[in-house]
Amino acid sequence: MPYPFKNEKTGYVIFNFETARQMIKQLEADNRFRIDILTLAEECMKQVTL
Repeated sequence: MPYPFKNEKTGYVIFNFETARQMIKQLEADNRFRIDILTLAEECMKQVTL
């Protein structure tokens, strides 16, 4: 979904879920919690966009 960027942009990182998943696995391979949160966010996004 488009993002208007009306707020401060510093600190925003925008990428797709698969890219985020790959980055998390490489940087924090032992942190399953972040992958679980990402999976939940992806499932919610799919429900909203259907």
